Amino acid sequence: MNDATPEDDEPNSFVENSKNLFRKHKPKVHAVGGVVGSEALAVIAASLAEGRDSENAEDQESLSAPETSDQSRRSSSDYDRDP
Repeated sequence: MNDATPEDDEPNSFVENSKNLFRKHKPKVHAVGGVVGSEALAVIAASLAEGRDSENAEDQESLSAPETSDQSRRSSSDYDRDP
């Protein structure tokens, strides 16, 4: 790294070096930040969708499996009908 000295012959501080480096590579920093942010949002969206899918699957199982409930289903032939 080039520690260019200002007019008063003091070396640049870490903050000044960081600012200069950022200015020099600003487009690259923004591109990498955009990619990382997009990937993070995709991971969050996928995990939320997976959570919804598992909740829906549990709801579907409880609706489609009446034999798992304590109440048994009775057929129409089990009832006495008046003629």
